[in-house]
Amino acid sequence: MPTYKLIYFEAKGRAELTRLVFAAGGVKYEDKRIDRIDDWPKVKATMPQETLPVLEVDGKRLSQAMTIARYIGRQCGLVGKSLLEQAEVDCILDTCTDVLNDYPKIIQEEDIAKKKIAYKKMMESRIPTTLDYCEKTLAANAMGKGYLVGSALTLADLALYDIMQYPIDVLGIQLDKHPKVKAHRKKVADIPKVAEYLKRRPTYDLFESAVLGPIIKQCKTTHYKLTYFLGRGRGELTRLVFAASGINYDDCRVDFKQWADLKPKTPLGQIPVLEVDGKPIVQSMAIARFVGREAGLMGKNNWEQGQIEMAMDSLNSMFNDVAGWYFEKDESLKDEKKTKLVDDTIPPMLTMLESMLTKNATGKGYLVGSCLSVADLALYAGLQYPIDFFAYSLNKYPKVDENRKMIAEIPRIADWLKKRPVTEL
Repeated sequence: MPTYKLIYFEAKGRAELTRLVFAAGGVKYEDKRIDRIDDWPKVKATMPQETLPVLEVDGKRLSQAMTIARYIGRQCGLVGKSLLEQAEVDCILDTCTDVLNDYPKIIQEEDIAKKKIAYKKMMESRIPTTLDYCEKTLAANAMGKGYLVGSALTLADLALYDIMQYPIDVLGIQLDKHPKVKAHRKKVADIPKVAEYLKRRPTYDLFESAVLGPIIKQCKTTHYKLTYFLGRGRGELTRLVFAASGINYDDCRVDFKQWADLKPKTPLGQIPVLEVDGKPIVQSMAIARFVGREAGLMGKNNWEQGQIEMAMDSLNSMFNDVAGWYFEKDESLKDEKKTKLVDDTIPPMLTMLESMLTKNATGKGYLVGSCLSVADLALYAGLQYPIDFFAYSLNKYPKVDENRKMIAEIPRIADWLKKRPVTEL
């Protein structure tokens, strides 16, 4: 038996079909997942066509995703029992590949209007047409026990299962109008070896979380409107999340005169308020977490989300104290509050953040995990006030200082910081 090594990114993408074939065939292989930021630039030039996936077979390399899937499919006896069945399997496989090839067209298109057109074409034409064709194919294969080709599992079944993963999970596609496809999907997922793989495969998907999710949200008609005062205050963290993700929104800023008229119309008589297609969400941290999840910036798993929320809540607690100091009218009390902030509140919080960054040694300078999260944006936004109001130095917290500088240099953040209104608070 040959030794197999499949090399791809931390995503399903163009490698997942081959992983499913390996699983269904019960063939052992090394599932090598590499980091797109740190690892890929170092190894790109060594790959046959400077692309992934790549399959190593006893050290010899194959490239091109469908070539690899077909090769392993033949090795596992999953390409049909006759030349005609093999052609039918290829037909389904190529049809599914057409869907997969639509994603780069959407992702790489820089013009938002053209991006939305490409997205609409995929949603209203490509995917429905593919589902219609597969529904008819399943109906025509009446003796096939629910399989697309012949009467046994083939590469075609796994390809259809795989290609519908993103449309269902990310795009919200429903299969109610395609009952045979829906039943087929359950049938494939219930195959013991496939079910075992689906249960243990990584939940984090770089493409889904960091690329496809934010891009699709740009293309969808969801309308976001954030209403807050003219200053940064409790609205700025959400604005930074919007900026980092590239998600469009209405940044509605009101002065105190406008607020008097608006206040009775808000759910709790306070702002910020985020309207999502006209439906309101209140409480600044709830809003920031919601938009963070929409943008894929709330961690790869529940533990990371807990770490992110710990940082967010700690920084928000400090902000509450800063706001209490800022609006205090009694000068003696104001001085007391400042002293408590500088001596008792800020140092332990910074010590905790410095410790998080130190312990996250492989996190590339981020607070949680190895990529940007709302925690980093909360750190940047929250520490602006001690720096601006108290001239607070971060010399004792070098990793915190480095994190803030790194966040400020992210292109979308840098652009936002450059163009946002200059306000005191």
